[in-house]
Amino acid sequence: MLQDGSTIQAGTGAICYQCHNGNRQIHTMDCYSSSDTTASGIQNTRCDTWDKTATQYAGGGYHDATQGPMLEGKQAFVDLDADGTADFSTENSFHSTDSFTLAASTGDSSLSDANNKCVTCHMSSYAPGVGEPGWNQVGGHSFQMVSDIEESSSGSEEGAEASTVENVKACQVCHGEKLTEFNRLARADYDGDGTIEGIQDEVKGLLVSLTTLIQKNDTSHIQQAYNDYWSSQADCATDADCGTQGQGKTGSCNTTDATQAAMVVPNNSDGTTTRSTAAHKCGYFYTLSGSFFKSNGEFVGGDVAYWGTNATMYPATVNGTAGLACGRSVTNGVAGADSCSNLNASGDAGKTCVADEAAGTTALGTPRYVSATTKANLGYKTCNYLATDDIIKRAIWNHNSIYRDESYGIHNAGYAVTVLQGTYKALIRDLAAKNGSATDEAGATISSGAAAIYTYKTYHPQATLR
Repeated sequence: MLQDGSTIQAGTGAICYQCHNGNRQIHTMDCYSSSDTTASGIQNTRCDTWDKTATQYAGGGYHDATQGPMLEGKQAFVDLDADGTADFSTENSFHSTDSFTLAASTGDSSLSDANNKCVTCHMSSYAPGVGEPGWNQVGGHSFQMVSDIEESSSGSEEGAEASTVENVKACQVCHGEKLTEFNRLARADYDGDGTIEGIQDEVKGLLVSLTTLIQKNDTSHIQQAYNDYWSSQADCATDADCGTQGQGKTGSCNTTDATQAAMVVPNNSDGTTTRSTAAHKCGYFYTLSGSFFKSNGEFVGGDVAYWGTNATMYPATVNGTAGLACGRSVTNGVAGADSCSNLNASGDAGKTCVADEAAGTTALGTPRYVSATTKANLGYKTCNYLATDDIIKRAIWNHNSIYRDESYGIHNAGYAVTVLQGTYKALIRDLAAKNGSATDEAGATISSGAAAIYTYKTYHPQATLR
């Protein structure tokens, strides 16, 4: 049984579905019954549906490994505004059908007629043999489709041409030898970049477009840029020596030995590092929220996240002790109501943490704290999450579901493409219908009239809609 309550005949793959079920937080008592983290509304509502988890869960619509429901075509929301009418329809690939057996796929009755879902491919006996690249690394009891160890074409674990091995033999049983890599050529240009690419690349392009659209429609609560650091290894004396790289971010010259040493990577063949102690190194930051392409074209996938670095809100009383929630209304150790609205939008003047809050605590059952430079309400991820429109929360759930599946369309290509294109369309249409307008990827305003006929192809005219 999946977390949505549906029963699936998954054969021996059922054990995989027990954990890879798309939402490990369902049925917990962590959904809020109101739009605020008030003492009366915290930890008293069960997250008994995916929709509650997506729009009310304290952790911000969190869900875990989504491979099971993604394979079944059951993970995404198709009604973003929850008006009872689906905004788009989805389709599934052959992998999700009951006919996905070796016997049915090939017409060879001597092969297995059992539909074991994940096990059919991940534990396939069709795998590299002794002496072949990938032997004992993919297929069978390894459960892996891609090897962890890089090997050369000769089977050695060394060599300039070394690379990971994909177990395409498991796929070729049905697809034939014409399939030579998982990122097989897509049927059409789904992401609209003007080129028909591999299916994984098409799905990655769709993820990037949906990330951008979500961020453009809520710059206040949705994280636009999470700074991640990388070094160019370029010597510098001042920031001006570093210029601009990465995602258009200006580099900074690190002028302390501690910072410099932490970012320097080995540059000698023996693993050691040679550098001038008189020279400092440039460092840069790039966007890491949701899915995006770096300036060199490299895809980086991630969850679309909410702003805020402060600790999560807690009840007014924790384990019978008042005043344990850093950031809520606490003045000189006197507890007050725990809520986002109780925190000032511009700051938290006059509200202080008691001494043991500021230092934090590791006692069992008590909150763990994150160091916060401000206790403004939007300094809390929970408050940003609760302040976000539910339409956008469901769109984020859909994006993160596809990303967390980690196959980028291999498990269920039809579903991944239709969900991403459909969510993109529905986000524009539903937000404009509710608010009078929406924002496109470029930041332009889309009126409710224009939004009513908006599709993924409107902004990406070369795309093929599925």
